[in-house]
Amino acid sequence: MRYVLVTAVALLVAIVAFFVVRHGARSDATGAQPVGTTPRPPQEALPSPAIAQSLQQRHLDKLIRETRFRPNDAAAHLQLAKFLLELGDVDGARPSFERTLQPAPTSVAALYGIAACCEAKGDNDGALKAYLKIAKLRPDEPGLERKIRSAESALRGSSKAP
Repeated sequence: MRYVLVTAVALLVAIVAFFVVRHGARSDATGAQPVGTTPRPPQEALPSPAIAQSLQQRHLDKLIRETRFRPNDAAAHLQLAKFLLELGDVDGARPSFERTLQPAPTSVAALYGIAACCEAKGDNDGALKAYLKIAKLRPDEPGLERKIRSAESALRGSSKAP
């Protein structure tokens, strides 16, 4: 009888350990996340805004160096352009997207980037031209027809304005 009781307790401990490991120990007192959500790092683990800005600047400097050392590398220019666009530097991103097209004139990613820069600056004609170039390269591109119609509509709307 004692053997059965010890075995049952051991089995129960194993089951509890399995669920604790699988789902993580959660306690309402610690403010843990509910099951099925992505846990957030503690506030003190997040970098300060100054550190985040410093890291962004270091990454930007690295990307600029790469484009200088490899001026004909379309991928390096594309990475720089995308990062500049993420930072909100539309004026800096557009020339980098255009520079991407010199060694890789069929880069759809660069053309989408140019279109995004044009839209951000209100250059509906430039955005439409970029979308039409993409349509020539990839006529079946998902969502492209909608973007073309939107750019055409915006262009018509801006031409009607006084």
